[in-house]
Amino acid sequence: MNGSFRIFVFGGSPKSSNCYPALESFATHSLKPNSYLSSFLRPDADTISYHELHNPHSRFLSFATILAAPHASLYNSADAGLPKLLARYRDNIFADDKQDFRVPEVKGLGAAHAKMGFKDGEAGVVVVRPDGYVGCVVKLVEGEGTVNALNEYFSAFVGKQLGGEGVKAQL
Repeated sequence: MNGSFRIFVFGGSPKSSNCYPALESFATHSLKPNSYLSSFLRPDADTISYHELHNPHSRFLSFATILAAPHASLYNSADAGLPKLLARYRDNIFADDKQDFRVPEVKGLGAAHAKMGFKDGEAGVVVVRPDGYVGCVVKLVEGEGTVNALNEYFSAFVGKQLGGEGVKAQL
């Protein structure tokens, strides 16, 4: 914990047909003007060193990506085929490939996804507050629904309206 909100992107299984399109949508909409991320971008983001691992875009937010895939398949490529936004956090890409006996219904891949409430290949986003508590859990879907939900969550306490005008998220 470094004092910023940590956004855990549970991307589901890369073998799933909707995994990467949903991740692409999430990254694209997160970078739109007035989004939860764009509103807090660092003014020096273009000059940040490759060695800035945890907060290259914003001091307010940090990302970690968890994919339901074998460890070896993710680390054969530097960015696991992720969108540029998430690939920048290459040291925070994790494999959800360990069996957890607290979720016995999951055999093999996806135990962490299941513990967060994402079942059967579902993907989602979990926002962890700087104090370590879970602040928000939303499904990761293609389109702007996920980012709209995050805009609404962050708007509740940052003191300004985020996202498009009159956009209401469906949680």
